[in-house]
Amino acid sequence: MRRVLLATTIAVTGCGSDSGNDFNRLQYVSIGGVPDGVMLQPQLVSLPEGSSVAARIVAINGNGDTMSCEPTLISDDESIMRIELADRGSTVFTGISPGGTTILIFCGSEEGSIPGRVTPAN
Repeated sequence: MRRVLLATTIAVTGCGSDSGNDFNRLQYVSIGGVPDGVMLQPQLVSLPEGSSVAARIVAINGNGDTMSCEPTLISDDESIMRIELADRGSTVFTGISPGGTTILIFCGSEEGSIPGRVTPAN
């Protein structure tokens, strides 16, 4: 397991308007180690089957400011990827079985989605 600090900005599709105060993207900061093969990228969360990663998630508005809402992420298919709230305000992503799912994102009245992927274990 490699230890990496991830401050990856995730752009979220289908949310917000042109106002700088509206929800624009998410920022992830990993908590603890990050298993090999885990990617938190602008349009994709990917992890190997059987692995988990915890991250603190913060909503960012169009002006680049932190929003006061706490984003809630939900996997559209929990047989592929499970997403759970954990202690200390973190979210845990777990790869259950290989495949793709949609990650639904809710932050106050704003919402969006990004793809999620679980790859076969090595």
